[in-house]
Amino acid sequence: MILETHLQQRMDAAFDNYLQLTRVLEADMTLLFKGESEDQHWRRNCIRAATALVEGHTNCLKAMCAVSSDCVAPKLAKKEEDFLRSQSHFSADDRVKLTLRTAYKLFELAPVSDFRGHEWKKAQAVLSKRDLLMHPKTPADIEIPDSSWSELRIGITWLIEQFFNFLSLLESKHS
Repeated sequence: MILETHLQQRMDAAFDNYLQLTRVLEADMTLLFKGESEDQHWRRNCIRAATALVEGHTNCLKAMCAVSSDCVAPKLAKKEEDFLRSQSHFSADDRVKLTLRTAYKLFELAPVSDFRGHEWKKAQAVLSKRDLLMHPKTPADIEIPDSSWSELRIGITWLIEQFFNFLSLLESKHS
C-alpha cells in the first residue's frame, strides 16, 4: 500500500509538471504565431520555440513513463527499458521516437505515431536545424531559405501534433 501511494505521488508530480510546462511552452508558441512573418529571425525563433516545446514534452513524458514502468505495465522492448533507465545521451531523434513509442505502449493508447513516413523525415530536419541554430559555425547554419521553410514548418507541425495527440488520447481514456 505504501509503495502504491508513493508511485501515485510520483506519477501525480510528473503529470503536474507535464501540464504546467505544457501551458508555458504552448503560450510561447501561440504568441509567436500571432506575429508570424517571413523574417529570418522569426523563423529561427519559431524553430527554437517549437523544439523547446517538443523537448519539454519529451522530458516530461519520459519521467511519466519511468514511473509507469515501475507499476504493472505492458512489457517493454529492451531498448525502451534501457532508454527509461539511462541518463546517457540519446540523439534528439531517438529521444522523441523512444519517448512517444514507450508512452503509447505504457499508457495503452493507439494509434502510435508513424515514424516511417515523410513527416518524420521533415521533423528530423527540424531537429537538425535546431542543432545548427544552437551551435552555428557558419552564417549558412542560421539561414532558413524559403525553399526549405515550408518543409520545416510541416515538420514542426507534425512533431507538435504527436505530443498533443498523445495528451488528447490520454485525456479521453481517463475521462
